[in-house]
Amino acid sequence: MKTLPLAEVKAKLSGLIEDVARRDERVTITKRGRPTAVLMSHDEAMSLDATLEIMSDPEFYAEILRNRHALDRGKGRAYELSDLVGEEVPASRAKPTRRAAARDGRLGTATTARDQAKGTRGARRARTRSGSR
Repeated sequence: MKTLPLAEVKAKLSGLIEDVARRDERVTITKRGRPTAVLMSHDEAMSLDATLEIMSDPEFYAEILRNRHALDRGKGRAYELSDLVGEEVPASRAKPTRRAAARDGRLGTATTARDQAKGTRGARRARTRSGSR
């Protein structure tokens, strides 16, 4: 990660934007020698929002950790996204998180990965309780 003073960032802003978008790197911007802001690509910001949203739900995050530990013990099976949907979905085509949608004024159209996964778990649990799979 680069660290640059604000004056230099102002002078090189267009080039820095191209760099962070192309290389997914961050630039820390300092003002009077102290870190003040970070410049990052839009894709990286969306990924960070999604990660924070998942980690902010203790129950969902605990389930992720339990499943990761089960995989480490050789139980279960790991899948690649392309195995499940037939192709890799670039970050630019992924659905935005609720936080991103609210920020962009599109809250009504977004669904989060967490909500989708909870819905899937709930349906699985209901089928398991009723005895059918």
